[in-house]
Amino acid sequence: MNYYMNEIFPRKGIGYKHNGKKCCCCMRGATGATGPTGPMGFPGRPGPMGPRGFPGATGATGADGATGATGVTGPTGPTGPTGPTGATGVTGPIGPTGAAGEDGADGATGATGVTGPTGPTGAAGEDGADGATGATGVTGPTGPTGATGATGPTGPTGAAGADGADGATGATGATGVTGPTGPTGPTGPTGATGATGPTGPTGAAGADGADGATGATGATGATGATGATGASGIDGKSGLAAYGGLYALNNTGSSITASSPTQINLDSTMPSSNTVYSPTSSITVDRDGVYEIIFLVSGSPSTAATVTASVRQNGENINGGSMSEQLAANEDTTLSVAVLAELSAGTVVDAALTSNRSITWTYPTGQDASLTVKLISLS
Repeated sequence: MNYYMNEIFPRKGIGYKHNGKKCCCCMRGATGATGPTGPMGFPGRPGPMGPRGFPGATGATGADGATGATGVTGPTGPTGPTGPTGATGVTGPIGPTGAAGEDGADGATGATGVTGPTGPTGAAGEDGADGATGATGVTGPTGPTGATGATGPTGPTGAAGADGADGATGATGATGVTGPTGPTGPTGPTGATGATGPTGPTGAAGADGADGATGATGATGATGATGATGASGIDGKSGLAAYGGLYALNNTGSSITASSPTQINLDSTMPSSNTVYSPTSSITVDRDGVYEIIFLVSGSPSTAATVTASVRQNGENINGGSMSEQLAANEDTTLSVAVLAELSAGTVVDAALTSNRSITWTYPTGQDASLTVKLISLS
């Protein structure tokens, strides 16, 4: 008997023809009770590796990196400039000095600069790497031995591997750049006008004005009365009643001890009348009267010093008969002294140099010192 066995082994329209022999499909009786499970057979050889599963789905995109930190707040804007000085108060009347006025209030501090904008959000992290390919499904264990039956159909293809794990989260985005400096605060309001300060001290006296132009010559005054006849002059020659002079040429130098007057060497004489050249380097007068005394000396100090030239009577400085000059080392100069002095007959006149430190006084070539006296009025 021929027939298709589609009812037993459907295989997508393919039929199996009966072969006319007794086979399990034709001779099977009623199903007996299920026997006890036999011992587990030896593990079968691993089945052939199933086909490679489809690549796992791409891991989900990593979460966005954390937002970059907020940019640093811009520095406070600079303080607004001080308000302009208040107008000068009206000068008060001159009187006692008033108390010092209080300082004008400082201009208000400029407002704090605007906070710089928040830095931009850091870039999104990179996508995580693809998940690993899922492992091949485990081959099912060998079924227990049952009634002999037809070879079972080939097992279905293993299920696709599980999706790969999510990729690691992307690295945190770089910190945003610092926001720009806030704008300068507005200028503070003008400070209040300060109180009027006290009257300032009187200014220094102005310089003397220039001399006025010379006035016109006045009219000639009336001739005065004739003066009384003067006393009779002393007998003698015409001209000065007494005079004399000494000088020196080519002095080699004088050693001057600090603060110790040193007599100047004067070894040459001039014509004289009623004077004598004694002691050495001195002039002694023979008449009482008022004398004009002149002393000149040239040279330079060996070190910086203050040098004083003086004329003396009997070894003491004549009042008003000195002249000082502060000199640098080796600075050439000429010191000159001219004085009127009332002298008695027998007075000895000479000249000296004094220094505030010990020096050597060097003379120039030629006439380097002179001392003269002349009587200009009898006592």
